[in-house]
Amino acid sequence: MNTEFVTYVLTHFKSVAEIRKHYQEFGLADQATQVNGQGFTFPLHYNFVDESGDGVVLEPVENGAFKLYDSVGVVTNSPEYSWHTTNLRNYLGLTDVDVKDPRTYKNGVTLPPIEGGTGYGMAGLPGSYTSPARFVRSFTIANAMDDFTADRGIAQLYAAFRPVIIPEGIERKTADAPISDYTRYWSGYDLQKRAVYVQTGLGLAFTKQTLNADAQEISYTTIDRGDYGHEV
Repeated sequence: MNTEFVTYVLTHFKSVAEIRKHYQEFGLADQATQVNGQGFTFPLHYNFVDESGDGVVLEPVENGAFKLYDSVGVVTNSPEYSWHTTNLRNYLGLTDVDVKDPRTYKNGVTLPPIEGGTGYGMAGLPGSYTSPARFVRSFTIANAMDDFTADRGIAQLYAAFRPVIIPEGIERKTADAPISDYTRYWSGYDLQKRAVYVQTGLGLAFTKQTLNADAQEISYTTIDRGDYGHEV
C-alpha cells in the first residue's frame, strides 16, 4: 500500500498546494507488506516537494488518516514529525561561525581554541545514527551550506546527505545478527529536469534516469555500481 500511495499522489496532484487541499480525502489501510511470506509494517512518513520549493510531510498516524505538517526541509523516521521539529529548538546555539578568541574563566585560566577554532560552532551537533540525531544533523547542515546554482544542486544535495548515510555494520538488532541495517541506496531528484540520480550502498557510481513524458510502457534501467561490483 505504501508504494501505491506515492504513485496515487504523484498521478493525481500537480502541486503541494493541491495535496494540502485534498489530503483529508484519503487514508492508508493497515495492510502489512508481504516479503517472503512474512508481513512487515513500517512507521511511514511521506515527504512531497514541488518545483516552487513548497513541501509537506504526511503521516498516517490517526488510524490510517493523515496528519499534514509543513516541511522544514528534512525528514527522518519516528517519532512523529512534530516531535522532530520541536526537538530542533534544543540546538539553536549551533552556528557555522568558528570560535577564534581564547576564553578566560573566573578562576583566571585562559583556554585558546584548538586548531584556530575550526568547527567549534558545530560542537554539540548530534553524531549518532538515531532518527532524531540524523534529523538535527541534516537540518543544521542543509541550512549552513553556501548558496549554490541549479547546476550544482544534485552534488550539494548529496553532500548534505553524506553525514547521515549509514555504513554497513554500524547497527545490528542483536550482537550475533548476521546482517546489519545500513543505507542501501541514495536517490536525488532534479525537479526541473525530471531526472533521478541513484547510488547503491554497494558502489560509488551514480545512475541517472530522466522521465520520458511520452512513454507508453514501463521501462527499466540497469543501476551501475562502478568498479565495485556487477550492475544491478
